[in-house]
Amino acid sequence: MAQFEMADGSHPIKEEGPKRKIHIETRFGRARRSRSRKDRPCDACRHRKSACVITVRPPCRYCEGKGRDCTFASTPTERIRKPTTTTRPRASTSDSTGSSVVGPSKQSKNGSPEQFSANMQIDAYRGDGFGTYGTFIYPDGNHAPDPAGGSIMLPAPMVYNPHSLNQLSPVNVGPPDMRYNQSRLSCRPEPQNSSDHSCTRPEGPGEGTLDDVKGLTAHFLGPSSDQDANLLSSFRSNILNETSYVDVNIRQVFPGNVPDRRPPIHFNIVHDLFPDRDNKVKQLASERIETLVGSCGDALVRLYFRFVHPAFPILSKARFLKSYSEDKFSIPASLRGVVYGLACPFWAQDSTLQSQPLVSQHELFDQVHTALNRELDSPKLSTLQACLLALQETPPLTQTTESPRNWTFACQATSCAQNLGLQQDPSLWNIPAWEKSLRKKLWWATFATDKWSSLSHGNPSHIPQSSFDTSDITIEDLLVEEDVADLACGRIISEPDRHPNRSRAVNFLETVRLSKLLSTLLDYAYTVRDPSFLAPTATGLVDQSLYVLRAEMDGWYTMLPQCLAVSYTAGIGDTRTNGPLHLAFFSVKSLLLRALMSPATPLSKSNPFSNLRTHFDSALEEFSLFVKLVSSIKAEDLCAFWGRHSRTHLVHAGNFLIYLFLCASTAGQVEKSYALLEGYRHALRCLAEVTDEAGTGLVRPALLRTESFFKEAIKIMRKGGVRDEA
Repeated sequence: MAQFEMADGSHPIKEEGPKRKIHIETRFGRARRSRSRKDRPCDACRHRKSACVITVRPPCRYCEGKGRDCTFASTPTERIRKPTTTTRPRASTSDSTGSSVVGPSKQSKNGSPEQFSANMQIDAYRGDGFGTYGTFIYPDGNHAPDPAGGSIMLPAPMVYNPHSLNQLSPVNVGPPDMRYNQSRLSCRPEPQNSSDHSCTRPEGPGEGTLDDVKGLTAHFLGPSSDQDANLLSSFRSNILNETSYVDVNIRQVFPGNVPDRRPPIHFNIVHDLFPDRDNKVKQLASERIETLVGSCGDALVRLYFRFVHPAFPILSKARFLKSYSEDKFSIPASLRGVVYGLACPFWAQDSTLQSQPLVSQHELFDQVHTALNRELDSPKLSTLQACLLALQETPPLTQTTESPRNWTFACQATSCAQNLGLQQDPSLWNIPAWEKSLRKKLWWATFATDKWSSLSHGNPSHIPQSSFDTSDITIEDLLVEEDVADLACGRIISEPDRHPNRSRAVNFLETVRLSKLLSTLLDYAYTVRDPSFLAPTATGLVDQSLYVLRAEMDGWYTMLPQCLAVSYTAGIGDTRTNGPLHLAFFSVKSLLLRALMSPATPLSKSNPFSNLRTHFDSALEEFSLFVKLVSSIKAEDLCAFWGRHSRTHLVHAGNFLIYLFLCASTAGQVEKSYALLEGYRHALRCLAEVTDEAGTGLVRPALLRTESFFKEAIKIMRKGGVRDEA
């Protein structure tokens, strides 16, 4: 046999001895020797299409970590590339087992088109141009590098071996388990009968979710993150995490859409690994919460779903109760503690608790914040739920103004929601339907909380209109997983509370809509830079825009359904629960009227054509309805859950009555505004005399401001009279 000579006259080195089948240590990504084959992976790594790392001898690192047998019995799976426009056959390179990588011409030699299509599904998932997922096809028809095989498919002509087709195993022709191939960038298909599943492969009810995976947390990759969404979408899975020693995986939940200008959406999937000190703090907080509650936990959960949840439905009732009934400690300590804590003000409403010592809400909330500070390292939807509910803590009676700490907590909830990616519309994501509804519900609850907190503290909102595209919440979203009548865990709560409460869901829906109107008002009339409503040269434009917003608010209030009337009861005895929504409306309305009547200056009071004088009489008429609202509130109505922002709404609307009195320019306006103030003070006094501690906390700040005004009113009027005489 003739021997080949190299260019320098030397002969190629001939390898001696049998080929080694086990490499000492994989060198993934490095070039191999010329005309050599990579050492074959074990069966599990071959099926996963990942690097098989063997340090000394089998088992490999993956099989050793899983506790499974590391075998080398299977044959390679045939790989078929997507056909290009050329008719020239692609290369076929056979390894020692006889399998090959076959080009487009294999379709005509390998049986039915369905079989070819099934194999194509393994290699590539092709989107509509933007954000493809799987093997990326360049514009010229070439393939991107294959990270699993370690080789690059080039369109150069090669030898085609038709005999290699006989080696295609029928077992490997069909598509493997694709449940994660099209959604999780770093997850490989596993055998369906595998008995071991890592935390990155959730099975059963939690399959496909971003949130319900134990030991992992999904961190949203925003447009300005360190990863480019379009570039990530062009790669097949596992290109960024070839070994188990990298603790970050990437999951794609949406491939993107070019016509709609919607980019791909990805999440970092991070392992929950924390220092022991943090784990001990969370464990200690959890134990202290249960120690404080003792045997009253079930009763407090029952009270929560009777009073708090209908007014602020941000929990998934079915999922929470199921987790609580199976293992209450599976619920994060912060969420469990805040549910207990918000139920404490209704302690007397449960007959089983009347003989028990009252649990301190403030001690519970101390433990809630202790646990929450650690849980924010790996935020989940339950973390955001705890953030939002923690804002509803009953303030101490000595606190008559909103604490700046609450503004910080509101910002904390907003940042938590953004870390979870709630500002992105999940409607087209590859996640379960219940999670889509819950994400939308939590985003709009966060949005409303941010706007009400901005109103309460007079600070700029942290959610501008350009920062989110989450679709509007619907009544169907609010009713998802609300019916637990047929579930065993539903027995924890009272029978009427096991069914969806549609009227209360409508209340929450309209509260969100009102917060959108508030957002528009804040963005337009109450900005820090160049407040347009103060610009004297744009009075007409400002008035026109505010008129439109005023018409929208009046239309919204007029069109409220009957189930949202103040006198309507929502199935909780005789308690009326719509008062907070109406208070919020008048709070926003006072802000709108202040913008319309601005500036409130002595010059405006003396000018009959000023904004102040023009809108004064209509403002008096509108806020006579507010005084009627406060007068209609009964002591038993305060037994419902009003929320933390209701007392701020009462203060805002009450202060506007004082604003009207001070801005009155005629004797008739002074008399009417003073009469409204007297009626308002009388209503507050009546409520303060008959209500309990929770009701006092709602009424007291507004009453103190009103009483303080009446003490100073005579002095103000006397000074005004002296000024007029002068």
